[in-house]
Amino acid sequence: MDYGKMLQDSYHYAHDAVWGKWERWLLLLMSIVIFPLITGYVAKIYRGDQPAPRFEEGGLFIMGLKLIFAMFIYAIPVIAVFALTLIYAVVNFMPYIISDNPAFIINNPEKFVGVLLGIAGGLIITLVLAVVISLISTIALIRLAKEGKFSEAFNFGAVMQTIHSIGWGRYIVAMIIYWVISVVLFVLIGFLNLIPVMGMAIYWIIYLIIIVPYIVFSARYLTLVYDSAPPAIPKTPVETSG
Repeated sequence: MDYGKMLQDSYHYAHDAVWGKWERWLLLLMSIVIFPLITGYVAKIYRGDQPAPRFEEGGLFIMGLKLIFAMFIYAIPVIAVFALTLIYAVVNFMPYIISDNPAFIINNPEKFVGVLLGIAGGLIITLVLAVVISLISTIALIRLAKEGKFSEAFNFGAVMQTIHSIGWGRYIVAMIIYWVISVVLFVLIGFLNLIPVMGMAIYWIIYLIIIVPYIVFSARYLTLVYDSAPPAIPKTPVETSG
């Protein structure tokens, strides 16, 4: 898997999608507000449309809803664990909040530390679960877009076979590269908020300029990762002697 070539391809794909095509850029930017539309557009990229597809509403909203609903189902375990951690934190911190007495914490250090460790454990489990589910759901959502059937997002045999064909090691490295680029990009943009007076305005201007190309870049890159799996070789029927 040539990660550099995939990044370069994704950059040119995103560039060609919006550069000089201001009407498409504006439509995609507005579609973020009606987010099933932008998600439906992403599905068209997942499907393998090349060059980048035009923004045509027909079918985008329904396909976008399918992807969003599938995302939500995959996110349920993460939401559940995080919610339980939050409930645990509120319930167990309540005595310390109600007491409003610093000495209460000093007099109950073991309980206080135990609560903190419990919260930390819950957050770690939430993070690990989110990463694992993200690895699986990314392939599942692209499969949904390519096949056009909602049930294909939960065809776990086919999803795991695709990941196995890509190679777990190569797939994880590809996703780490994607996550690092995303985090670095938005952290750097976030620093614009530190500029006195005009920082917030500059931040939003830059954000609105890059968010559409970033979405297109991300969708193309993930599609290339998916497509790096060699096509399955159909099994030939075993001949039997008559």
